[in-house]
Amino acid sequence: WRFVTASLLNDGTAAQFAAVVGLGLFGWLLERRYGALVVIALFLICGPGALAAASAIDPGAVVFGTHGAALGMLCAWLVPVLLKRRRSGGDDDADLLGVLVIAAVLLLVPLLSQGSAFAGFIGGALGALVGLAFAVLRPAR
Repeated sequence: WRFVTASLLNDGTAAQFAAVVGLGLFGWLLERRYGALVVIALFLICGPGALAAASAIDPGAVVFGTHGAALGMLCAWLVPVLLKRRRSGGDDDADLLGVLVIAAVLLLVPLLSQGSAFAGFIGGALGALVGLAFAVLRPAR
């Protein structure tokens, strides 16, 4: 439970706001496409899972924060969109500049607070792997 509860803590209002925006927006987009259970499983993989991996990499560090889960959801949504764009070359409604800004803010959260930078990168990488599985198993509509 240590990593589950730590994935719900944020240091400061700015870090909490950035995580809530990332989780809310990309969780909603993933839920529309794949269902609520996928979003819950993805949160548990990219949130507490990334914190556990970051703790294993740096055992002395205090790891907490929701930015790993938010980056994981962002990457899980983004990978199928990018692969679809690459295959079809067509235009869609995805605002990738906005996604880039949200990703940059989420990546900067550990610099502004005491969260773990490793957890953010690991959460994003885990989300990208899940997004790749989404793209291979069930192409985005």
